[in-house]
Amino acid sequence: MKSVRLHSMLPYHDKTLLQRIANGDESAFSRMYHATNRSIYNAVMVYVKNEDATREIVQLVYIKIWNSRQKLFVVERLEDYLFIVSRNLVFDHFKKMTLETRLVSRLKEQVYEPVNDAATQIHEKELNKLIQEAVSALPPRQREA
Repeated sequence: MKSVRLHSMLPYHDKTLLQRIANGDESAFSRMYHATNRSIYNAVMVYVKNEDATREIVQLVYIKIWNSRQKLFVVERLEDYLFIVSRNLVFDHFKKMTLETRLVSRLKEQVYEPVNDAATQIHEKELNKLIQEAVSALPPRQREA
């Protein structure tokens, strides 16, 4: 992932901002979010290439930062921290996509030649319904795959 340039957008020095957020200052968090979310979105979009998935990842970045804000006391540079959190969530996204694709493939492999008895036909319909539900739950690009 390419590095994110944020210094010119931040309302005040990184360390002060980080300390305020770490202390639970919601207005400082909001300022940081508004100053950095577009850059994070653009950086994530370069790799994910899907608007819905990118928005979800960006949202997770800020949720993760807020939920673990006590860690911000030891962070030296916000830019680096945002980059690492974003990169890790992009990696997690690709791992999840890979697992979901494998699951769908396995489900498709388990579909067997139909037998004409009623129980088998009912079982087959239920299995096909489960496969369709699993595929429908995937983001649009994964459904294409």
